[in-house]
Amino acid sequence: MTVQLKQENDSFNIYHQEFLIDSAADLITLESTYHCSQGDKAELPDGSFYKRHSDDFSGELWELARSSSGGGGSGEDGGYYIPSVDGNGDLTWTASKSGMPAVQGVNIKGTPGQDGEDGDPGPNEISTTTATNLTGLLKGNGTTVGAAVAGTDYQTPLVAGTDYAIPGMIPSVGTANPQMDGTASAGSSSAYSRGDHVHPSDTSKQDKIVASGILKGDGVGGVSAATAGTDYALPSAVPSASDSTPIVDGAASAGSATTYSRGDHIHPSDSSKQDKITANGILKGDGAGGITAATSGTDYALPSAIPNASSVTPAMDGVGSAGSATTYSRGDHVHPSDTSRQASITANGILKGDGAGGVSAATAGTDYAIPSAIPSASSDTPIVDGTATPGSSSTYSRGDHVHPTDTSRQPKITANGILKGDGAGGVTAATAGTDYALPSAIPSASSSTPAMDGVSSAGSGTSYARADHVHPTDTSRAAAADIGAANGMASLDANGRLTAAQAIANIVTVTGNTTLGATHVGVHVFASSVSSFTVTIPADSNNALFPIGTQIIIWQTNFGAVTVKAASGVVFKLPDGTDSNGASVMIAQQNNNIALLKQDATHWLVSGAVS
Repeated sequence: MTVQLKQENDSFNIYHQEFLIDSAADLITLESTYHCSQGDKAELPDGSFYKRHSDDFSGELWELARSSSGGGGSGEDGGYYIPSVDGNGDLTWTASKSGMPAVQGVNIKGTPGQDGEDGDPGPNEISTTTATNLTGLLKGNGTTVGAAVAGTDYQTPLVAGTDYAIPGMIPSVGTANPQMDGTASAGSSSAYSRGDHVHPSDTSKQDKIVASGILKGDGVGGVSAATAGTDYALPSAVPSASDSTPIVDGAASAGSATTYSRGDHIHPSDSSKQDKITANGILKGDGAGGITAATSGTDYALPSAIPNASSVTPAMDGVGSAGSATTYSRGDHVHPSDTSRQASITANGILKGDGAGGVSAATAGTDYAIPSAIPSASSDTPIVDGTATPGSSSTYSRGDHVHPTDTSRQPKITANGILKGDGAGGVTAATAGTDYALPSAIPSASSSTPAMDGVSSAGSGTSYARADHVHPTDTSRAAAADIGAANGMASLDANGRLTAAQAIANIVTVTGNTTLGATHVGVHVFASSVSSFTVTIPADSNNALFPIGTQIIIWQTNFGAVTVKAASGVVFKLPDGTDSNGASVMIAQQNNNIALLKQDATHWLVSGAVS
């Protein structure tokens, strides 16, 4: 135990000195205390202290002074260290409680002793000193050891330079980073790639997309999940999957089911199609759907030479001529558009010409007299095959009607030249000398001028048409400038052209609830508002406001929804084939229109973007 001596009553500087004693006895003797006087203190760690017993310098006796309460309390239990030694001889000390200072460990392992003597060999044990009269490789059978047989027990090693080539150089390992992308090449490097080499990610490709559902791109390669209602419109209802078996044939129809077809649905084979053709070579038909291989010399003439394909661009128009070329036209040749003819007419209804090849929709009551009645649209599904007839129906075909595909015909053949069938419905170009004998004679080129017009006929000529033959202009057709000129349907200027006023339809803009009147006949009504409103068709049974044949086109030109309403007594004939008295329809979306055509005193035909 350590006591600290403090001198406080001396005129000298305060003196401090520490002494180590065995225990806190009531009386202790300290050395070298001649500087101290009676009353000086020597303190203990627990707060108690020793006092000098007297001023007699010959004595060194100190007396322990206790506090009036019996001295300080019991001190904290001292800690201890637990030793441990591991297999390597490292001695460490573990403190029994926290706060104790660490004790440096030490290795107490001595130097290894000498190895002991080897024991006697055990049974079936061969050592490096075991005597034997065998040479070469050995083999054991579980009991004895014998010489191994080369070629039976082991593969005879190869002799370098005889059984294999000695390489002049082994390539070094490559240190260049593998490339990401580039032109395909076998490479010329003399170094090899390590087995764990890694090519960098291809930054020219899209990163792996980990988003789920409907996606949206940020324009710089980033793709993330789209937000419903923000990036795309939320559908009001999702149809369920159909459990009905798909049909293969029948009347063409858009369908009315409210279910959708599954992605792996399968339609049955179409028995109305041509059976699979299994014959090889040139084919012939029996008129009843049967296709067999044609017999050369019987079903077709064997030509002596086949003309080459033409490389001349087909002519557009000119004087009718049989042509004099000795080449044939390819199966996919295309004649250029005939610029001397009327361009494609895209306008609907009665037409009028501008005298310069332009054709647009005529305005009822301005460019032509309004008829007292017009036929209604047909609701019959178009047919695909039958006897040719002009028909007797009193209805007209809609502009977007579609005839079903003719399933009684062979699919379109795109191969050039003489054909061959593969026996499975495929038809490809035949190879001369392999798939057919080279003909000994071919028809000669025709010298007759092509006919302009006449009765449809397969023809009976034995000559072929040259690749550059030209049919004459059909003079039995009306010229572009004569369109609309007959029967007073349009008033033309001195050059036989429509005036500019007749070629332009008027535009009337409405911005709120509107009931249409005479000023809206034959015009484009632009419904433009940021708010929703209604355009009403009033009753007009005596045709005073809207003569029969009146056409009105209503456009939604802003994002405010537009409803087109039939007043009481007005019947809308809707695109789905239903009639509705006092109906209301909406234009599907901005920049779309609904077209109205008055059919009779009470009925209006409705078409366009109907919602």
